[in-house]
Amino acid sequence: MLNRLVEWTVRFNQRSFIKITRQTLMLLFPIAYVGTLAVMLKKAFFATDSFFFNVADLGDIMPDWLWTGITGLTGGLAKITFGMFGVMAAYAAARYTAKLYHQDAPMAGMTGFATMLLLAFRYTRTSNPNMISFDWNLLSVRSVLFALIVGYGVGQVYRWLGKGGEPSDQTIETLEKMQQRALNAIRPLFFSLAVGAALGALFNWLTLSSWLDLAYTWLENFGQGNQSLWVALPLIAVSLLMSWLGIGGPTINTVAQGLTGAAAANLNYAFQHGSSWNVPYKCLTSTLYSSFANFGGDGVMLALVIALIIVGRQPEIQRLARWNLLPTLFNSGYGLMTGLPVILNPVFLLPYLLLPLANLLLGALATLMHLIPATPYPLPMGTPGPLAAFIGSNGDWEALLFSLVLLIFDVWVYIPFVRLALGAELKTQQIEAVA
Repeated sequence: MLNRLVEWTVRFNQRSFIKITRQTLMLLFPIAYVGTLAVMLKKAFFATDSFFFNVADLGDIMPDWLWTGITGLTGGLAKITFGMFGVMAAYAAARYTAKLYHQDAPMAGMTGFATMLLLAFRYTRTSNPNMISFDWNLLSVRSVLFALIVGYGVGQVYRWLGKGGEPSDQTIETLEKMQQRALNAIRPLFFSLAVGAALGALFNWLTLSSWLDLAYTWLENFGQGNQSLWVALPLIAVSLLMSWLGIGGPTINTVAQGLTGAAAANLNYAFQHGSSWNVPYKCLTSTLYSSFANFGGDGVMLALVIALIIVGRQPEIQRLARWNLLPTLFNSGYGLMTGLPVILNPVFLLPYLLLPLANLLLGALATLMHLIPATPYPLPMGTPGPLAAFIGSNGDWEALLFSLVLLIFDVWVYIPFVRLALGAELKTQQIEAVA
């Protein structure tokens, strides 16, 4: 059975779009990792309402000029890396696709870059004529799947309309050779830009990207709000599926639950009675998700990192896991999503979708059975996932022990999937080396 799964995974990885996706995501891993670290530092360490900032009393020991410089630098790095991630993905996907079919990869990459900008260009008039307006959601990490499709499409255009072949391996090409490459790129370049401009005009008219962004945000907020657990579960599943597909982007930090309605009633009860064991609303989706379903961000990435450390034998896998251990501890798992990769990887689809839901249901069951207290207290931004229930229950040790047991369970579930993924990856590399 395992061998059949490995064979199916290898065949799936050999499909051209999946192959391009894997290459693109792995290439962009350093960019995603820098962005992940930047956001983690800004929001989990140096935000005034963050976990580490308050635990270490940084407000008292850090001078204002240093705090301003660090938050400005990390904020800038996060905006550049994650804010332009879609453009870089389109460039890399177009380049790799053209290279796969022995076409001019550099020209295809630049065409993919320009086409992506055309799709995101907005016709909104600005007060400054030198300013250009873009839909930054389309250019950012929130639209990776869209960028991969654009880049792959541009690469296919070069496959069918290009005729220049791969560029020479010479360090410096002759002027004649460069002119020939430029002229050969005219047809696929014009076609790609024309299609990009037409679709961009359609997007301006229909504002499709805005509707998609609103839909994802609504699913994420509604699924993690104060709704009934049975109403929220399918919405959380859809949100997780979109994240696995590369739509919506990373959930970097544990979000403190909003103190409205039932959540406020729970918090008031805990303050009045000095305990959260008998709050009136024990199974709020917002508190359960923050406490038990967010170990390392979407898909319980912290458990996957630990499983990689336990099972992975390759030096590259060990390095990848070690580098991502600290970010995922603070619920920042997008580096691993791209570096392994997890996005569009069928092996990890089931645990990515089901483990957060299982954790949430087990947390609700344990709370209803009075094995652990409810967790009504607000969480500081960037609270490490395994400590969320401990802090949310105001320091209850049963909640901490239950969280650690859940994490061990999650690692145990991930281990066979990791073995399957690593086995399929090794076989895929062997096939590609022979080809």
